[in-house]
Amino acid sequence: MKKTRRVALILETARPYQRKIIRGVAAYARQSSAWSLYAEEDPLDKLPDLRAWHGQGIITTFSERRYAETVRGLDIPVVGIEGGYCWYEPECGIPYFSTDNEAVARMAAEHLLGQGYSRLAYCGLPRNRYNVWSEQRARAFKQRAREAGVPCSSYVGRHLSTRKWPELQAGLCRWLRSLRKPVGVTRMTTNSPRSASICRENHPNRWPEENAASPERVGDCGVK
Repeated sequence: MKKTRRVALILETARPYQRKIIRGVAAYARQSSAWSLYAEEDPLDKLPDLRAWHGQGIITTFSERRYAETVRGLDIPVVGIEGGYCWYEPECGIPYFSTDNEAVARMAAEHLLGQGYSRLAYCGLPRNRYNVWSEQRARAFKQRAREAGVPCSSYVGRHLSTRKWPELQAGLCRWLRSLRKPVGVTRMTTNSPRSASICRENHPNRWPEENAASPERVGDCGVK
């Protein structure tokens, strides 16, 4: 008889990417019948009381410093999973699985090129320690554009408080309107406040319709 192992999932249920990870782990647990999962929806309660829990493993995100600092010194197996790097430090020795950002960007470029766009544009985020992935995707996206021999514009905006939402949106819209059309635009995070589709919805008279017969057409490819 298999010994039941207690495994904690310290993941962000609000993020679609991490919800899929939770579903995958839960499916494995059902098949193996050897894992008892600990998970909490409330972010304040994600970490179990390690003194009373006596678990055998943790699968976690490093999106918050407190998660990283808590699990780094544990003497039980820990696996890190995230789309970026966040608070992960390679020297900690914890196995870490992250998104292949270069592959994601090249796939997005391939999709737009396959739609016949002769110009590409990348809409990302200004770099900080949480979103190095955006810069990695930008490099790979531009590289694929160079290989295809097509021009590629990019926009990352600035770090501004969401209280300056109108300023953020205005900067994005100026960039979008400045692009030569037709153009295929890739947004490397679909929940970004710099989302191209949000701009289009709020400026319907200033942004051309996505119509294959129109020389002003714009392709909008969002990537999570």
